[in-house]
Amino acid sequence: MNPLTPLAIFLGSALLFCLQPMVGRTLLPAFGGSAAVWSVCLATFQALLVGGYAYAHVLNGMEARRQRRVHVVLLGVAVAWTLAVAAAGLAWARANLHAGAHPALEVLLVVLAGAGVPYLVLSSGSSLLQAWVGAAGGNGRGVYRLYAVSNLGSFLGLFAYPFLMEPFVPLRWQWLGWCAGLAVYLALVACVAWLPQKARPAPVAQDDLDAVLAAAKPPRKTGPVVLPRGLSREAWWFVLPGLSSFTLVAVTNHLSMDVAPMPLLWAILLGAFLLSYVAGFSRAGERWIPVWRVLAPGALIGCGFAAQEGGGDAFAANIGAGTAAVFFCGTFLHGWLYAIRPEGARLTRFYLGVAVGGAAGGMLVSFAAPVLFSGYWEYQIALVGCALATLVFAVFSWKRVWHARLFSGATALAAVCACMMAWTAVAMENRGIVLRARNFYGALKVREGSFLVSGELARVYMLMNGGTLHGEQAHGQDPELSKLPTTYYGPLAGGLSVMLHEKWTGQAPREFNLNDAGEIASAKPENARPMRVGAIGLGVGTMARWARAGDEWRFFEINPLVDRVARDGKFFTCMAESAGAPQTVIGDARLMLEREQAAGGAAYDVLIVDAYSGDSVPLHLATEEAFRLYEKRLAPGGVLAVHISNWHMDLLPLCKAAARALGMHVAGVQSPDDADKLIEGALWVFLTRDPIRIEAADSDADIVDFSGVRDIRLPTDEWGSLQGLIHFN
Repeated sequence: MNPLTPLAIFLGSALLFCLQPMVGRTLLPAFGGSAAVWSVCLATFQALLVGGYAYAHVLNGMEARRQRRVHVVLLGVAVAWTLAVAAAGLAWARANLHAGAHPALEVLLVVLAGAGVPYLVLSSGSSLLQAWVGAAGGNGRGVYRLYAVSNLGSFLGLFAYPFLMEPFVPLRWQWLGWCAGLAVYLALVACVAWLPQKARPAPVAQDDLDAVLAAAKPPRKTGPVVLPRGLSREAWWFVLPGLSSFTLVAVTNHLSMDVAPMPLLWAILLGAFLLSYVAGFSRAGERWIPVWRVLAPGALIGCGFAAQEGGGDAFAANIGAGTAAVFFCGTFLHGWLYAIRPEGARLTRFYLGVAVGGAAGGMLVSFAAPVLFSGYWEYQIALVGCALATLVFAVFSWKRVWHARLFSGATALAAVCACMMAWTAVAMENRGIVLRARNFYGALKVREGSFLVSGELARVYMLMNGGTLHGEQAHGQDPELSKLPTTYYGPLAGGLSVMLHEKWTGQAPREFNLNDAGEIASAKPENARPMRVGAIGLGVGTMARWARAGDEWRFFEINPLVDRVARDGKFFTCMAESAGAPQTVIGDARLMLEREQAAGGAAYDVLIVDAYSGDSVPLHLATEEAFRLYEKRLAPGGVLAVHISNWHMDLLPLCKAAARALGMHVAGVQSPDDADKLIEGALWVFLTRDPIRIEAADSDADIVDFSGVRDIRLPTDEWGSLQGLIHFN
């Protein structure tokens, strides 16, 4: 084998895993985060990946020299194509394409124009280079170990982009650097193509008959090859990677949405998945299948126990169990897949089946599950599916050897326990849930509970998006209970965003004492004037409780399901009973504000940004361009209020950098909990053109000392990321 072959496979896979997030970073400011846009983007990359493997399979049927010539030429076209995209800057993605009537179709065309050719050709590289090695080495099965090298490259690319490229390299230079990497890859492939290693039989002495006979013996099987009846070998090439891909996406959805938001959790799980391919496509992966088949259901049982944890223990337990399940189940399935690999002559057909199965498993979760399920039930389906796979393997690999029986019995017992634990987790998850609804953006659930609120036992409805509370409302005999501004929007939190404006009291508040917040909130001064308020993020519409007669309130919400639930009078009445008759604009907030600005829409007295509390802060809503847009949409004397309560990100440096870039004054307040009024502690930052001194005095709230907040460079659409703000509390 040419020693450059593993290097080329490694580099190609690393480049492939850098390209997709780079394209996403390029498109986000222009197209926003709408569901239609990103579902089409995901489907496009999945189709290109399968297309790459199909291209490799077709090309492998050609004469050897011709297929090498065709592939090298297409790689040259891909390099030139990428260089043209990089030289054009971002014009190809941001030339007002989003102003059209069909943004989903436009993003499809942009992805194909910007990355279609290089992504298609790169995705074919691993299987095609392995096929060349197999052809030169006599079509042996050992060539499949190079797939582990491919996944190691993917693992490097996965973490290289968010930690090494995105934070430090401007976007245009990312494209240029990636193009340079692709040119190096082209050179490596050309060397492999034109200097192939020819298979030469080793000379054997005529008198060394024992050596000849030994060489003629069939290779010893290093592990069991299990093929249950009813499915052909080719069908298992599709089923096994499909189940592992389904499990990866299902576990990621469950942990990200149902357990706790955490930045880069998807990268940790995908890294474990790639390493499971590395472990599975090896001698150890094949030989130790009896061990993997026991560890896999053991990890599934761990997931069942973790689902029953509550409080802070639930986070670490679920993350650990989920990561273990992805790795051990993946290693078992991929080791099984490696054990039934064909000879080298059918290598590209094998990898095509793997690609189609993996794409099908991922798309079932991404596209079918949101339509079929109201919750993240694919998680339980994945656990049961993996448990049944280990059970099937145990049954069909039963041998009359005591240690084999021991492994098979342990596997069967663990698989049954895992199925029972999954059923128990479903039953526990349904407790107290009165409404479930799901779409592309996630699964919403309304939970009902009874709590003492202002001394009265009240029925409380809570809107949850996974593990994040997005609002709650109390209902009791006292009608005033339902009018309380709860969660993060009390008088010392979100309510300050309107009370700090001069139109609330009729005079500019040069100083504001938090001890007076309750009195100012309920006051109705004669010289108060109507306000125009915009809010990015709706929740249950609790902020609308601060609207007064004559006010104009407009909420920007990307998820139409949130607006539907917030206006469901059985649970929440904040929007319906608001004095300001609030409107909801469905769509990406930045795009909607840009269109308002272009159309000359009236500016806002108060603009509230409440989109930073999830696991992944939308970067296009936190760049310098976004903050400058917010400032342009503010009327004279306006207040820009930013809610930055977040479990895993310290966003104070971001707000300080934004204030410095805009030349505005900044103040921050950490409000306390008040369980009696259903108020959660929250961190709010307020940016104003004129200074406002906020005094805490004897208040339970804390004033943020920005002199102790570190300075950072504000990210832009072209440069920077928020990874440096991650912290684990």
